[in-house]
Amino acid sequence: MRRKRGDVRLQENAGSNYEGTVFSPRSREEPPDLHHQYKAGRKVHSWETHVGGLDGLRSGVVGERGGKVNDICADASFLIGLYDERDHFHDRARDHFLRYFPKGNNRLIIPWPIVYEAVSTRMVKNKTGMLLLERDWALLSKQNQLYLLSDLSFRDGIVDECFDELRKPPVHYRRLSAVDRVIRRILSDSNIQITAFLTFNPRDFVDVCKAFRRELLS
Repeated sequence: MRRKRGDVRLQENAGSNYEGTVFSPRSREEPPDLHHQYKAGRKVHSWETHVGGLDGLRSGVVGERGGKVNDICADASFLIGLYDERDHFHDRARDHFLRYFPKGNNRLIIPWPIVYEAVSTRMVKNKTGMLLLERDWALLSKQNQLYLLSDLSFRDGIVDECFDELRKPPVHYRRLSAVDRVIRRILSDSNIQITAFLTFNPRDFVDVCKAFRRELLS
């Protein structure tokens, strides 16, 4: 079943087993979903009204239980932590993965720049991690829970933005990479149905998630 135009920008592409996937719930059972009971090491952020900056973060419930399917967009920090046992965030990333995927009623949305950043030269040298990545993505794809999101319509002017940032006063200067800027544009597009954004670098995305009411998982 295709999504209606304007509902979400998930474009079908060729050249990968994981592209162009359209998702559907796979179980009538009530899944773990995004319901969250706070524990040390797990952080879920949602937004209060009339608050600013990091003051808007609080632990709570993300998404809904039952038939609703939640679209969770993930950052490279999550994928790197998940498949590198030496990474500082490995345990937390694995905890998130097991909680929300593959048994959770959720879709994993990976923008293509995140694929490039995560599946790096260092990553491909880690054969164990790559085999786990292959296994997990094959399973999620089979269950219609994985989508690689095209960034073509979000790239224009990104490098110019990086250059323009150099001219800002030090107090306003933000060290945002080109990938970070593309992801921020994606999160800023209200036509894309993203329930939550999963990252271990929340400070670079807290403002945009708050503005567009994306739940922030970290």
